[in-house]
Amino acid sequence: MITGVIFWQDEDQVFPIANWIDNVNVLLGWWLGALIKLAGGADQDKFLFMEGPYEMSLKRVDADHIDIVGLRGSPTSNIDLCDPGKSFHTTSRLTALAKEVLQAGHQLHAEASAKPIVGNGLHLQGFLRAEALLLEKLRRNGRIDD
Repeated sequence: MITGVIFWQDEDQVFPIANWIDNVNVLLGWWLGALIKLAGGADQDKFLFMEGPYEMSLKRVDADHIDIVGLRGSPTSNIDLCDPGKSFHTTSRLTALAKEVLQAGHQLHAEASAKPIVGNGLHLQGFLRAEALLLEKLRRNGRIDD
């Protein structure tokens, strides 16, 4: 696993916190999976974090937009969810969300390729297959052009 800084920022909001450290290669793989489902027409999914009780709820607003709410805890944990009025909340185009995750994956691969890594880093072939599947679903549904 590759640990590094990973968090979401939208204007003056950050989630989970600025400079959050987590297993970035695992998160990006999970997040790509969620985006593939959304691009395929799913109404909701979530971005999970490994190193804490955090998740981002992703709910389709319309064909092009996703409502994103950052939550601390989960319904099955003993930790209360954040007050919705104080949690991270934004709306994004599905394509913009996909672009952020894909750019982070490419950046991680470039950085990992520049130095020797022992263990299971970001597997480029798997990432590229998932990226191709996501882009194909976005194209098929008219969300992006060639």
